[in-house]
Amino acid sequence: MAQLNSTESALKQSQLDCEALKVQLEKQLSEKDESHKKELAKTVEMFRKQLTEKETVINELPDKMQTSRVELSLLCESWMKETQQWETEKRELEEMLTVKEKIWTHQEANFTEDIQLLKQEVIQIKVCCLSFFFLGS
Repeated sequence: MAQLNSTESALKQSQLDCEALKVQLEKQLSEKDESHKKELAKTVEMFRKQLTEKETVINELPDKMQTSRVELSLLCESWMKETQQWETEKRELEEMLTVKEKIWTHQEANFTEDIQLLKQEVIQIKVCCLSFFFLGS
């Protein structure tokens, strides 16, 4: 019975640990996502400012127009690469969370099975003790 209680306690603790880890991973993902959004907003604002400055230069200096277009294209390409990197990191974190959840579910199923086996053992011990008590006397 003590082993059953111990296993049940371990299962509950494991569930709490799993939930805490899930919350932690979701928080990390959320924080990273929020950080990326802020960084992206700053980058967009910077790009807008640069674009405005470039447009002014283009209007004032027609001979630098091609150079400005190339620079803007490079900036956009750089931004797209960062965005792809952030999306990859986000997908990897989500995949990691999915794997952890599957592991936790499997462990929970194993603990539940162990509890059922222990309960059956307790019943068999009780039956054995009762048989011994009534037949042994």
